[in-house]
Amino acid sequence: MGAAFASSYANLFMGMWERDIFFSKPVAHIERVLFWARYIDDILMIWQGPEQDLLDFIGLLIHNPYNIKLSHKYSQTSIDFLDIEISGFPGGCLETNVYRKDTAVNSFLHASSSHPQPLISSIPVGQFLRAKRICSSEENFKEQANILTTRFQERGYSNRSIKRGLKRAEKANRTELLKQRTKTTHDAPVRFITTYNNGWRDMKTALTKYWPLLKIDKTLSKHLFDHPSITYKKSPNLKDQLIGFVSFIYTNLPSISSIIPDIAGGSSLLCNTPGLI
Repeated sequence: MGAAFASSYANLFMGMWERDIFFSKPVAHIERVLFWARYIDDILMIWQGPEQDLLDFIGLLIHNPYNIKLSHKYSQTSIDFLDIEISGFPGGCLETNVYRKDTAVNSFLHASSSHPQPLISSIPVGQFLRAKRICSSEENFKEQANILTTRFQERGYSNRSIKRGLKRAEKANRTELLKQRTKTTHDAPVRFITTYNNGWRDMKTALTKYWPLLKIDKTLSKHLFDHPSITYKKSPNLKDQLIGFVSFIYTNLPSISSIIPDIAGGSSLLCNTPGLI
């Protein structure tokens, strides 16, 4: 969403709008809202009542003093929220499946990308586990697994890494995947922080090999884990290098006053200074 604070700002702004709807000045038909959930600016609502009352309620939400533009979609059978498609069946049963927009493209990180190999290898595992968590039926999961397999193959992932991720998801218990994990806090380890480069594997091997020498030190051993903890910073990509190059050009240009003579007398000017736009 742009700046780092954008999500927090959007949450605060939408929260102020919700406060007016439910607490300050409750709008008409608010009692028909059985469920309301919001993630930043995406809202999921369960409504019980006539369709016309729903449209009237939505109209009141659209006409707000905060200039918030709302688009809406409603259905008695299925609805999508974020990356989940929710379908309802007679008897109150719900089914969930992975939702993708019609304009969605295959944007998985390419297997040949210059990233640490453990990171690339973990992507299929994470995506298959995500599908297992979202899909409420085995049929839906198998369908999504086939889609993911094709997408990973298109992005150059090996069959071995794809099968490893799929097998991990098949063995996983969906009930456990749906549980909210509690983060365990540890003492902050001493980390080796460096810019990522193609020699990361040799660097990690050297650190692991000589790590016991650091553990011998009584003072250092209190702050070191059994294995080195390495954190990589993003290395400059082509965009960063080009932006830096353009900045170099402009910061090294001569000043305008040294290029442009006094033209108060109406004399014409032809500027041939290289690099000046």
